Amino acid sequence: MNDCKILLVEDAPHWRKILRICIQTALDHLGCHGHIGEAENLEQAWDMLENGSWDLLCTDIGLSEASGENEGALLVSRSSERNIPTIIISGTPAVTPQHVRDFLKEQKVADFFYKQSFNRIQFIGLVKCILYPYAMPNVIIFYDNSDSDDVKEIKKIMSSNIELESNKIVIADFDEKLTAKFEWHESIVKSPKSIIAAILMISADFLASHSGQSTQLPSLVKKLSASGVRAIPVYLAPCDIQYAKRIFDLEDIEFIGSSLMSSDEEDQAKILHELAKQTLDAIINSIRITK
Repeated sequence: MNDCKILLVEDAPHWRKILRICIQTALDHLGCHGHIGEAENLEQAWDMLENGSWDLLCTDIGLSEASGENEGALLVSRSSERNIPTIIISGTPAVTPQHVRDFLKEQKVADFFYKQSFNRIQFIGLVKCILYPYAMPNVIIFYDNSDSDDVKEIKKIMSSNIELESNKIVIADFDEKLTAKFEWHESIVKSPKSIIAAILMISADFLASHSGQSTQLPSLVKKLSASGVRAIPVYLAPCDIQYAKRIFDLEDIEFIGSSLMSSDEEDQAKILHELAKQTLDAIINSIRITK
């Protein structure tokens, strides 16, 4: 697993802190080691961009000392020339919707975020998608954002297991609804040998997210299965299991936890722990089969 390098350009200290935390959160979700270089003005940004190797540029193009030539935009252009994925953040009204369209079309910018309506979850999701190839996770968890708290607890239980740690397994989690804007599926399909298992956290909300034609996840899961990656469906919450089996082509696969559901809130912690244990057992079994 290679370390990745992110260049963060922002002159406002509080926004620099917000973006740094978001980027680090994305790295933590991926189990990915990364270095975040920070520039607080354009002079620093140009020097770091030209004299370093970067895997992602996150920059404010409305920096306070930018000239009429819009040096912030020139920084983005240079990043595009070097094929560095770029995320733009701006709080200046001088950046019009037309500027945004031009950036997205001409400079191959991954996305544009206005500070006034900044969505941390979407920003983190996009950073995860861009940096996914540097994580090369062994296990991927697909889930719906409404189930994120339960997924986080299950992942925490699994990650603290000694046997999992001894196998140096990296677990990456993806909420596809939030990451669908970026074509990260191809990275997964091109490197299936690095993936041991794909965990599907099945719930009613998860199935609703993948009931239409726009979602790519069912097709992705089938491609991974064809490549030898084990699909592990986890019955996270009451839903139509038969429908899940049909759209993900899981007719002959047993769903983990299908007998564990309870309406008693006091049982939920025990259920999550058991789900994590059973999911972990399935992962370890997949490792043994792979070896």
